[in-house]
Amino acid sequence: MNQSFHLPVMVKEVVGFIDPSNEQTIVDCTLGGGGYVEAIKELAPDAKILGVDQDLDAIEFAKKRLSRFGNIEYFNLNFSQLEQVTKIPVDRFIFDLLIKSTTQPEDLALEKMGHLI
Repeated sequence: MNQSFHLPVMVKEVVGFIDPSNEQTIVDCTLGGGGYVEAIKELAPDAKILGVDQDLDAIEFAKKRLSRFGNIEYFNLNFSQLEQVTKIPVDRFIFDLLIKSTTQPEDLALEKMGHLI
């Protein structure tokens, strides 16, 4: 696994906030290298995870990283296709939206960014 993907820097905070349990279904909408899912599965190994990424290389990387865990489904989709994933009830969603450090604060207004879904 020599390829690297975005490393989430707030894993402890995000996982603490979503408070995963074995009975939950959680959608990681920005699966990347699987950092959030790994932390969730360590706390709630029976939680159902739906991992979404539009980058097939990221999905393959995450599959290898997370191979020791069960109950994970992978979807090669982008945000506009999330309805294909959410045909079952979902308890939590994770979106790790990376914003470039060169982005000006006035460019972060939602009306300028458009629709995410």
